[in-house]
Amino acid sequence: MIASLLPLTAAEVFNTLSGPPWNGRADSSGILDVAAANGMLLNLVAVDDTHFYAGEELRSCIMLQTGALTESDVLAALDAGRFYATQGPRFSQIELDGDLLRVECGPVGRITFFSNTPWVPDRCREGRGLTSAEYRVRATDRFVRVELTDAGGLRAWSNPIPIG
Repeated sequence: MIASLLPLTAAEVFNTLSGPPWNGRADSSGILDVAAANGMLLNLVAVDDTHFYAGEELRSCIMLQTGALTESDVLAALDAGRFYATQGPRFSQIELDGDLLRVECGPVGRITFFSNTPWVPDRCREGRGLTSAEYRVRATDRFVRVELTDAGGLRAWSNPIPIG
C-alpha cells in the first residue's frame, strides 16, 4: 500500500493522538523500517494531529533546517529532507564518513541505530546523558536510521540514510 502512494515527501512516524491515553498505535517506525528495507526510504514526521486540545497538542513536531521561515524555504527544506521528527530530543549532527555513522545530540539515555540488517550486537547505546555515538555500517545495510530516547521516554527519529 505504501508503494502505491509514492512519491511522498514524508510519512508519519509518530502521531501523538494515536498514543496513550487516546489510542495505542502512535509509532509506525516498524512498518516504515520494513518499507525502507524494501527500498522505500521515506522521510519521517511526528505530529500532534490535535483534535481535542486535551493534552495531545504541542507534543510532537519536526525540526527543520532552513535559512528562513518563508513558505518557499520551508517547502524546499521539506522536499530535500532537511528535517527530523521529535518529541523533544535534539540531533546536533549526523554524519556518514565511509562506513562510520557518527551522531551528536543533546543529552539522552539511549541512541539506537536501525537498519535492514536483522541482528547487530552494537546497535544500541545506553547511559546517562549520552551526547554522541558511532555505528559501523555493515555490508548488508541498505539504510540506517537513528532514534534518540531521553530519560523521560521522549524520542526523536532521523530520516533513513541510504547506504550504498
